[in-house]
Amino acid sequence: MAAADVISVLKILLEGASELSYVKEVLLGVREKMTLFPCLIIEPLSLTESDDTYARQVLTMCVSVIGYIHCTNKDKQIAGDADTKGILDFENDLKKALDSNRTLSGAAIDTRITETVYEFAEYPLRSFALRLEVIFRQIAGTR
Repeated sequence: MAAADVISVLKILLEGASELSYVKEVLLGVREKMTLFPCLIIEPLSLTESDDTYARQVLTMCVSVIGYIHCTNKDKQIAGDADTKGILDFENDLKKALDSNRTLSGAAIDTRITETVYEFAEYPLRSFALRLEVIFRQIAGTR
């Protein structure tokens, strides 16, 4: 499977995840002037090739899954409630969705969440960037 195919499967799975039913859109690549919140952006970061055995390659792709919320309630922007998702609630829902399908429906050997970084520079927007490692195989030459 090619890296682009793995990213496409990840997008489809996040769009259909029941844990993320409140997310307005899932986008591939960073955008300017987003207007629909909450939203997710999938951005590839790196691709490492290893274990080139019998014309099969094992690859590890690092992907950033970036979540954005627009929350004007200052007391609920970090930890929300049943009506308002805070940034930590949103991140936890994303982790639940990823944990429920670690092989991305067979597109990957495994996935692993390595870290989350939070951003809060422009109130009332808050964001997180969750780093996900996706390990998958491809046949050499098919790239």
